[in-house]
Amino acid sequence: MAAEAFGTDILDHPKSCMRDCNFANVRLPLDYSQFDDPAKVVMWMKKTAVEESGVYFQLVGFQGAFYWRVSGMIYLEEDDYRKGIEVLQKLCERVVKREYLN
Repeated sequence: MAAEAFGTDILDHPKSCMRDCNFANVRLPLDYSQFDDPAKVVMWMKKTAVEESGVYFQLVGFQGAFYWRVSGMIYLEEDDYRKGIEVLQKLCERVVKREYLN
């Protein structure tokens, strides 16, 4: 659902069983190569998400891309993921505008 909304994909490998354990790494719609300090982008997104929406994301930079590490927990509902997608889409738009530098 998230990869579809972002127009991206999920980090995967044909011989991996990683997706059998109810979590995935969904690539964010940001061009990693456009940022001098990807770690600063990740930290700004995490902090801003919590401060503004009360949502915590596990975000990572890996192999030249930004990823949202999504876990499927029994207490989460589909609407929780939809909210996460919406918050991340807005944050990505703000990152492109370089708000993380302020």
